Amino acid sequence: MRRLAAAVALAACVSSTGCTRTGLIDVVMRGAARPDPAPFETFDRYLLLAGDTHCHVSPPDVPWHASRDFADTVRLAEREGLDFVILTPHIGARFWETEEDRAAVVEAQRTVTSAIAATPSRTIFIPGFEYTDYAFGHVGLSFADVSAALADVSVEASRRAPERFFASWNAHGGLFTINHPVLRPIPNAGFAPARADLSWRAFQGAPVPAEIRWVSEHAQSIEVFNLDLSHLRDQFALGDRDRSLREASHLAERESRRTGRRITHVGGSDSHGDHLRAVTFLLARERSAAGVRAAILAGRACVRAAEACTLQVRNRDGAPWRNVGDALPRSGDAVEARASGGDVTFLVDGVVAARAPSEMVTRVPIPSWKRCAQVRAIVGESWSSPVYVGDCSERAARPDDGRARRVDDAR
Repeated sequence: MRRLAAAVALAACVSSTGCTRTGLIDVVMRGAARPDPAPFETFDRYLLLAGDTHCHVSPPDVPWHASRDFADTVRLAEREGLDFVILTPHIGARFWETEEDRAAVVEAQRTVTSAIAATPSRTIFIPGFEYTDYAFGHVGLSFADVSAALADVSVEASRRAPERFFASWNAHGGLFTINHPVLRPIPNAGFAPARADLSWRAFQGAPVPAEIRWVSEHAQSIEVFNLDLSHLRDQFALGDRDRSLREASHLAERESRRTGRRITHVGGSDSHGDHLRAVTFLLARERSAAGVRAAILAGRACVRAAEACTLQVRNRDGAPWRNVGDALPRSGDAVEARASGGDVTFLVDGVVAARAPSEMVTRVPIPSWKRCAQVRAIVGESWSSPVYVGDCSERAARPDDGRARRVDDAR
């Protein structure tokens, strides 16, 4: 029914004289699923926060690329019941190499932070940007001050070692989210954007610049669910609306195993127009920007809907339950798991290991040869980040505050 309604609305838009490309996308996105942003207010000792980690806004985005200003963004976010939104206007690649480009980026961020400060809202707005390298991929940056990060790395130093800006961002508490990592082109697609390659090339084994390689090795999260990508490209062009979600989730698990670090699965609307949805759900200790950041760092997240955030795992009967993002030692050849809100599929390193009805404690086998296993859940439309089981010492260590050591000799 949603596809039929979208098709009818699309036909009406096309027949009108004032229907722009952004307007076409907005019409089709009316049919995108709208999850309940708060099916439960608290879980265990956490608050449930619903939000979006990838949202464009004009300015700083140019009007032809993002049709929605900040006031419209506030209106949409509050209408959808979002607790938080990370604003990610596009910023060009290697902007740190000239004083002019640096100043433009600082001014763009000042525009965002000033708008947030001047507009009271129940939604927590977090300034950030999307570093946009059309040759190698896009990454969302948030939770740091671009002026402070640039101050630690001179123009000359950034030209010699371009990864130093990203290291400085991280040292100032900033986070990285690799966006739409599997958004590869569809050959012969009738819609021009579907022919673009916006994937993260480093994950395909391609030679990449030093700064892209650095992000690949240090990003704390990967956007496994992109609302526009799943609804527009996967559903209508490929006939499989879970395709990118499934592939990106496997990719995030693979990268976590390869690098020995926790990688949080997050979602973004990637909205440039008149639509927003709750796409990332966090188990947070407090309703604040700091609470959002801490939850992402700890991996307490699920995407597309909230129910999979109820996943709990324990290593034996009577042991304490652990939540999404936690780690526990293994004890034997299985763990016990449960989740609520619908029928549950339990996955171990991306492979279906068990299925159960809501709230049923279920035995989930862990192959004996696995030193560290990632246990996730799918509950209805909702997909969780992992619980880490086994010898996952590096992943189990709680990041202190996400800060890396400052870059030496950056100036």
